[in-house]
Amino acid sequence: MADGSAKASRPSGMRRRNRLSRSGDGAERVREWQFALPVVIVRAVLIVGFLYPLMAVFSRRRTYGREVLRSLDGPVIFAANHLSVADNPAVLLALPWRWRMRVATAASEEVMQGRGRVQSFFAALISNGFQFSQRGSVRASLDHCARITDAGWSLLFFPEGVRSDDGTIGPFKPGIGLLAARLAIPVVPVYLQGTDSVVAKGGARPHRGYIEVRFGQPIQISADMKYDVATRVIRDAVTSLSSEPLP
Repeated sequence: MADGSAKASRPSGMRRRNRLSRSGDGAERVREWQFALPVVIVRAVLIVGFLYPLMAVFSRRRTYGREVLRSLDGPVIFAANHLSVADNPAVLLALPWRWRMRVATAASEEVMQGRGRVQSFFAALISNGFQFSQRGSVRASLDHCARITDAGWSLLFFPEGVRSDDGTIGPFKPGIGLLAARLAIPVVPVYLQGTDSVVAKGGARPHRGYIEVRFGQPIQISADMKYDVATRVIRDAVTSLSSEPLP
């Protein structure tokens, strides 16, 4: 899946400290409301009582490769291709519970601020969304990601930044390579198929469709790897999942 420039992920219990971390307890430095325990409980209720039944009505779903998560005990970066607004719930529901309730989804400024307060609120509530900017200096976003992972949360990224028009995987934005090198935590590639049959790009009305979610072997990006190379390694890992034979 990845070339030799990506080092293998460390075994369970051998997670390295984030390179962007600041002093102090990471859990105390993530103060956004959506990370609070009462909100996490509400999110769990909404996933069981709303999101799961909704996705069950409009899709048949199959998940492959989830066993790769068994050897991991710390935060990771989930990097997935982007087809539809159904991508985020598809990934969340494919994750085991212990991962599902400890993941935060990176979103653009448009999603988190530009679509009205109600939609932004629900993006933060249900998917634990947070804003990640790739325009100008990304230092603040990188520091925020370090605080989140130091507190024990994994990150879900859709590195293309935009939904695909035809199902092909587009270029990944370099922020994902920079983030993986700086945080020094494993990257788990995720390949999605069929979510655009449930909600098409530009569409709002869902239709019943078939969804596949595939998890690939974790990869570790070395801290000295160039960011464009790291980005390409991650994209290649996601792309290779599309052609791997199913069990």
